[in-house]
Amino acid sequence: LVSSGLDGIEIYNPNHSQEDINKLLTYAQKRGLLMTGGSDFHGFHQDKRVGFFDIRYSWLKSLKDMNIRQNQK
Repeated sequence: LVSSGLDGIEIYNPNHSQEDINKLLTYAQKRGLLMTGGSDFHGFHQDKRVGFFDIRYSWLKSLKDMNIRQNQK
């Protein structure tokens, strides 16, 4: 998929084990992929958020920078 234009991969997800996260981090870093995280948040369950993750600000900045570059084309 990388050779076909894949730009990024979701690292953090409630369905990923710590082992999955470590493998995905290594894979993404070796290939220079954008890294993201998702909570899979689809609403509130008993007044609590389900699957909350913090992601690194640098990841958000990378996504923002890529969006700016694509919009300049």
